[in-house]
Amino acid sequence: MEPQARAHLLRDAIQKYRLNVSPFYDEVLNEVSERALRSGSIGKADVGALAAWKRLNGSTRWMDDLMGTPEETVRTRTAEASRAARGTDMSLPASAAAARAALAPIPGFRTGDALASAVI
Repeated sequence: MEPQARAHLLRDAIQKYRLNVSPFYDEVLNEVSERALRSGSIGKADVGALAAWKRLNGSTRWMDDLMGTPEETVRTRTAEASRAARGTDMSLPASAAAARAALAPIPGFRTGDALASAVI
């Protein structure tokens, strides 16, 4: 699919989404996104906020393991994912796969894509 066609699909999806969701629903996502843009990474507090936004259960083994992971490790891996997702040297699917692979070592990102998609 051509980039312009993808852009139109994305625009239409966003418009449909906004018609069906409270204007306040994405406040957490927007706040975390703004911090991530400034810092280039996402920390454990941001992962927790995104887990709440995605309505994931935070009282699980993965959350306990995440809290036992050094903040520096989480930020390093999320910074790598951010660079991969924003890169222009690969195709979109390859960029997404590289971003997902960068997150895989972090607890909570080993299975499923809900949280990974929010971080990416």
